[in-house]
Amino acid sequence: MAKYTTADQIDLPALAQRYELGRVRLTPLVGGAANSRFRLSCASGKFVLTILDSHDWSSAQRLAAHTHAVFRLGVPTTEVVPAVGGALITQLGDRPVILKKWIPGEVRQPLPVPHLPEAGRILARLHALSLRSLGCGDIPVGARRLSSNHMAEIPRFADGDFAAWLTDWLDRVRAVEAENERPSRVVHGDLLVDNVIVREDGRLSVLDWETISLDDPLLDLGMAAVGLAQDGGVLAPRRLDALLAGFGDVAPLSDDDAAALPMEIVHAALIIAFHRYYRHNVRFPDPPGAPSTGRWSGSWTRWRRRLHCLADKRCDRARRSLICFMLRRPVWPGEPSSASTARASLRERGPSGAEACGLRLTATKSTRPLGVSVGG
Repeated sequence: MAKYTTADQIDLPALAQRYELGRVRLTPLVGGAANSRFRLSCASGKFVLTILDSHDWSSAQRLAAHTHAVFRLGVPTTEVVPAVGGALITQLGDRPVILKKWIPGEVRQPLPVPHLPEAGRILARLHALSLRSLGCGDIPVGARRLSSNHMAEIPRFADGDFAAWLTDWLDRVRAVEAENERPSRVVHGDLLVDNVIVREDGRLSVLDWETISLDDPLLDLGMAAVGLAQDGGVLAPRRLDALLAGFGDVAPLSDDDAAALPMEIVHAALIIAFHRYYRHNVRFPDPPGAPSTGRWSGSWTRWRRRLHCLADKRCDRARRSLICFMLRRPVWPGEPSSASTARASLRERGPSGAEACGLRLTATKSTRPLGVSVGG
């Protein structure tokens, strides 16, 4: 299992001295798949203390610098609090830590529809930032994509059916993307609902810049669709339209981009599917008898039955039509089509069709992987 930092392991007097905070009180925060998070309260205000359990010193410095840079450029996010002397990170024990100002608000699951256009606009404005304006020369390229090391792990998965299904779909995605390369932009990489705060003033703030990189903005938009445009696990046309409407206010989609977006939504789902499985079955497997094991077994058995429906070559035509219907496109991505017809389809499809077909996208930060699935 992952090794997290607990409150009793934190030297509060040393921490308070480094940030000149006085007497502090620490409260653990729920959430955070890779790091330990606490709310820190003192006379000067409230803060979020993150123990970067999954980072070394260099990667922690990059994370702090990137978070500071996007805040400085007006992206609504949390402000990094420097320690005495100006350092953006400090070290407690053998782990780097970062302190940020507390944002009063809450995570709403799902994010209410009236907020989705603003989420789209924030994402589009982020994509418009230049690398020079960020002042960071070390932003990685394609950090959210599966690396060659990730791909090498898939054939070793204990669940061969899942590995074969994942490989097949990734091959399809890459074949389509090879014919539709787009200029890279600054992207967030993980705009899921857990990373969006609805502030007390009703506006949004975006958290978690660990996957910021230079990449295809459509993949980033696809990731946001997976993370924000669902209703009960179903990719909901009304929610997707609201997200895309806000994005289009800042960066209208071209006909080609509108036609390519559905496959990038699928790509985003596959990336998360890999990481859910890898984290909870390979990197940090739950020990035998742990409470989460039973939940995994039951949900994965049901989910795998749905994968068989998608992977069955005899149902290829039906599978294509179902997925296209969910993504509200008239044809399969990569096949000859009229992009303008595809854009009209994005606007005109109703929400009941996907639900009637039982086609779902599962995207939760749980031990269950994510993917396109057919119910029943």
